[in-house]
Amino acid sequence: MALEIERKYLVHKERFQPAGLVRKEIVQGFLSRSRDIVCRVRLVDRKGFLTVKARVDGSATTRQEFEYPVPENDAREMLALCEVGVSKIRYLYPVGNFTWEIDVFGGDLAGLILAEIELEHESDPYELPDFIDRDVTGDPAYLNSNLARPGFLQGA
Repeated sequence: MALEIERKYLVHKERFQPAGLVRKEIVQGFLSRSRDIVCRVRLVDRKGFLTVKARVDGSATTRQEFEYPVPENDAREMLALCEVGVSKIRYLYPVGNFTWEIDVFGGDLAGLILAEIELEHESDPYELPDFIDRDVTGDPAYLNSNLARPGFLQGA
């Protein structure tokens, strides 16, 4: 079983400086989403991926994750099947033994910046960059599948 152990944080916009960081353009949509399982299609620059994520025993940090590459044209056609989607620029920010993924959202979510870190084990120690605001791990408002729902964040 493939596991994703992830922590998620809001970012202080004024403190985050992306200059010089590796940058990726991401567009994603959700073919299926429920409280416990989502099926996502994503374009990262020009590479397509299909991903299934499932909650693990109610954990806020750990999910099963199965991700597969798909041809770019197939990913674009699947994105067209999605009701709504999310666009963002992802920056990679290395700190110690980990690399933070900083997502700067566009479209209706412009102004939102989230930072994620993937861990090997839930108990792994890690450093918080100075631009971290607050922990939103486990807050359903900040799951990408919910961010793709118009107006969902305003209700959080």
